[in-house]
This record gives sequence, structure tokens and C-alpha cells, in this order.
Amino acid sequence: MRAHARFLDARVGRSGLEASLEPWLSGVSGGQLVERDRRTGRYRVVSEQPPIPGRDVRLHVDAALQRQLERILDEAVERAGGRGGAAVLLGARTGAVRVLASSPRFEIDRIGAAYRRWRDDPRAPLVHRAIAAQLPPGSTVKPIMVLAALAQGGLVLDGAPVRGDRRFVCRGYLYNRHAFQCHARYGHGPLTLAEALERSCNIPFYRIGEALGPEALATWYRRFGFGRRSGIDLPGERPGLVPTPRWKSRRLEAARSAERRARTRLLAALRAGGGPWRGAPWRARLGAGSRWDALQRAARRWRQAARWAARCEEDGGWRKGDSRNAAIGQGNVLATPLQLAVFAAALANGGRLVRPEVAGLRLEASAHRAPELALEPAGLAVVREGMRLVTSGAHGTARPSVLRRADTAIDEATIALWRHAYAKTGTAQAGAVSHAWIVGWLPAPAAGDEPLAFCVLVEGIASGGGGSVAGPVAARMLRLAVAREGAP
Repeated sequence: MRAHARFLDARVGRSGLEASLEPWLSGVSGGQLVERDRRTGRYRVVSEQPPIPGRDVRLHVDAALQRQLERILDEAVERAGGRGGAAVLLGARTGAVRVLASSPRFEIDRIGAAYRRWRDDPRAPLVHRAIAAQLPPGSTVKPIMVLAALAQGGLVLDGAPVRGDRRFVCRGYLYNRHAFQCHARYGHGPLTLAEALERSCNIPFYRIGEALGPEALATWYRRFGFGRRSGIDLPGERPGLVPTPRWKSRRLEAARSAERRARTRLLAALRAGGGPWRGAPWRARLGAGSRWDALQRAARRWRQAARWAARCEEDGGWRKGDSRNAAIGQGNVLATPLQLAVFAAALANGGRLVRPEVAGLRLEASAHRAPELALEPAGLAVVREGMRLVTSGAHGTARPSVLRRADTAIDEATIALWRHAYAKTGTAQAGAVSHAWIVGWLPAPAAGDEPLAFCVLVEGIASGGGGSVAGPVAARMLRLAVAREGAP
């Protein structure tokens, strides 16, 4: 009998953790091979396999902490007028997931009665944003650009290699005031790379992205796990996107092909004849599925395909602007909150890409060894200094005063802990709205503990940034997590 064979009336995990852990939870069904004598009618057991009970699985997720964070996240999303949010907290050395929160959520015991309403809800409560929300990560990925610029002797800019103490001048824009601007309208003045991380200045990273080019940018993104699934023991994880010139060309060709197919179907519907529009009563009498309905559907699909093809044509091939946008986490770069938490864990542990897990099965078996990224110590030191300034510097985008103004629930104990954290904020523009991000880690709160890597997302806000919207959620999450460990 096969190890994963099931009887028809067996209860089987179909979604979530129960689906991914089905072989461990259910065990192995037992059975007998029986022979019946046709003359006597007697039965004889030829072979027998006893059942093997399923294993108990202990989760790393702290249920009480998860519930508290879901409430805090819901409040932050509502306060910012956002569409949704996510929060991730994991061990930076082991990848053990402590919190994996998403807002809004659905209630599993009501999935049958309310499924259609949740499916049609524009806030998408059926999507677990922590593992499946693919959004531009914004400035949270700027530390990658610092590491790339300082790797292997330094990236050459203006005839000289980039060093950690080199100063870049920010005038508020790159070449002119109408494109590739910094959020500081009148500029930040001269900044080192650590200070650029502290203030989230765009100008140095535009220049680094342009000098690196698309292939090097893609290589550095992929080194930190972007563009592929992290391997968490949950179904439904999305891979994100790392754009390249080849990807852009393939997208354009796919859009052209889709437009041609839609046009062919529309012409076929026109030749079949849809008849004139005679009002709703005529359509109701004729019934759905009529030629008129088919023509309308074909026309609508062609318009959608034509708009997308025109947008891809306008975007064209890879330009320098694409490299600049990719360097600040904008454009076509997409990441999930879980990927950004894994990225933060790699910065915290010195350059090992952990594989996150909710259950303790892989850690017990030591089945996975995190790959070493071989990061330059000098580059990592600059990144850590810049991310420390984000939370404790006078101009940090997530300094204590920013958090206090945004959330009155931030107390002195939370601020004292937050000053020890390393973070990077991001505000990714998406049309008329923005996505507020913050990623980072808290050093091990006590001997024998591991650093806690985190990521918080608040999606679809009209105003505010990563520090003021997502920062308070991250600070309160760390304080609650440390309190749960029994630390002061």
C-alpha cells in the first residue's frame, strides 16, 4: 500500500498548513490483503500492514502574539485608510516564523456561507498578503544597492570607486526637476551611503542602478531570494518578480499575441452577426449566450487586450530609467512581505538566506542548510550603520518622534526597545495610492536567543509613508514579542 494512499471516507487536509503537512498529520493507513476460498467461502489473511499514526506537529507561530498583531494591523490599516496589510516576524538564524498576519482575513468556519462575498470584496480577504501580495517594495531594497556598490573593490562612478565614506550630492533631482526626483524637494545636500539610507534619499541609488545595469541588478536581487519562492511550508506562496530586458521583451510579445487573438475572435463574432441592440427586454427574451452577448464579450476582451498591448508598446524595451527605478524598488520589481523578511534576516545573520517555516519538522531534521551569500564585510557594516540611523538617527525615517506622532499607543518601553532595532522604510507609489513598508531586525534580546527579522506592509494608503504608517506596527510587534519571551 502506498504511503500517501487514502480511503474515500478519510479526512484529508485540503488547504493551508493542513494540506502541506498532510503526510505527517495523517500517517499511513493500514490494510489487509485477504484471500477467499471459492469452494468453502472461508477467508484467509495473506498479508497485513498495521496503520501508522500521524505525527503531532508543533508550530513556531505564537498564537497569542499572532492574535494581538492581527488586531494592531487591522487598526493601522483602518487608520491609514488602506486596502490591507501584512506583518511577518521570524527568527533570523533558523527561519522559524513567529507571526504571519494578514489583513483583512476570512473566518475558516464561515467559508461556505460567506465565500462569494469574500471573493468579490475589493480588499481581497481571501489572499494571504504575507505570502501572496506581490507589490513594489520601494526603498526597503536600497541596502542591496549599497552592498552591490561596495562589492569587489567598489562600483566605479565618475572615474572613482564607491567607498563607504564617499558623499553623493542630492539637489532634489537627478538630472532635471521633471523626472527621477527625490522626496526632499530641495535636496538633502551631500550624503554618505549610510546617511542616504537614514533619510531614504533616492539620488545615490539612481546613479548606482544606472551604473550597475539590468543584469547586475537582477543578479543581486536574486541573490537575496527575490523572484522565487522562499520555500515556506505553506501552499499559495507567490514568487514576486525581478524584471530583466528579456522579460520585458517577452511581455511585449505576449501582449501583442493576446491582442491578435482577441481581434481574431472579435472579427469572427462580427461575421457571425450579433444583430442590433433592441433594449433589455429583447435581450432578456433572447436569453444569455446569444450572438449579441458573444459579440459584446469579444469586444470587451479585445479592448482590454488592446489597452495592455498599447501600454507595453509605450513602455518599450529596457531603458536607463528602468534601472534607476529598479534600484529604488519601483517600476516592475515585485516582492512579498515574506521575501522582505527573509532579506532582513540575511542582513541580520551576516549573509545566510534562511528558509522560513511555520512547523518545526524541517528544523528538527536539519534538512536545509541556509546558503551563504558571501557579503563584503565593509558593505554590510555600512548597511547596518544606515539601518541603525533609520530608527535612532536625528533624520531617520522611522525615528521615535515619527512613531509617537503616528500612534499614541507607542509608550516609552516600546521606544527604548525600538532604538536598538535596525530598519529600512519604503513608500512605493502605485498610481494614486502608495504602499507603506518597513523591514529590519532586532538583535537577540537575550543570550541564547536569535535576532528577530520583521516586515510590515500597509497597502493602498492615500498619504503617509513607511515610517509613520508601518513603523508603529513593527515597533509594537517587537515589544510584544520580547515581552512574550519574558525579557524586560
